[in-house]
Amino acid sequence: TRKRRERDVTSFKPETSRPSLYYTAWAGLANSFLAHGDISNGFMNNTTVTYAERRTALRWRTGTLWNNKLAARTNHGGSDKCPLCMQPDGGMHTASGCTHPTMQKIYNERHNKLQRRVLKSIYMGDMGAHVKYADVRNERNCTKDQAPWLGGARA
Repeated sequence: TRKRRERDVTSFKPETSRPSLYYTAWAGLANSFLAHGDISNGFMNNTTVTYAERRTALRWRTGTLWNNKLAARTNHGGSDKCPLCMQPDGGMHTASGCTHPTMQKIYNERHNKLQRRVLKSIYMGDMGAHVKYADVRNERNCTKDQAPWLGGARA
């Protein structure tokens, strides 16, 4: 029988593991004057953010979001290329760098949805009367996200 070595779990750091570049950059920014902790990490306490979205954001921040680059490094895949566009894969590529048309549509819709959330917040706030025009894709999506429709393309 093997004897288990006891460790202080509060200071456990595997000898072979180093923080990822993503985590190092995020941790450096989080501790600087450039980032506001409540805003940068606001998604953690926001009730409209799902568990899956939180998990994905944290995996992206720590460099553990599964992709072909990570699979190739850990001998779980053959190629480190994106299967859609054949460019080098990675966290940034997954989040917004893939040039495949389907992924571009996903990125654009995510961007437009965020714009609708910002518009709704501005419109409901003290400066709401000053909003003149905002094109956040179409009227149907504004209605779905409870954002005001102020003009632009109709769908």
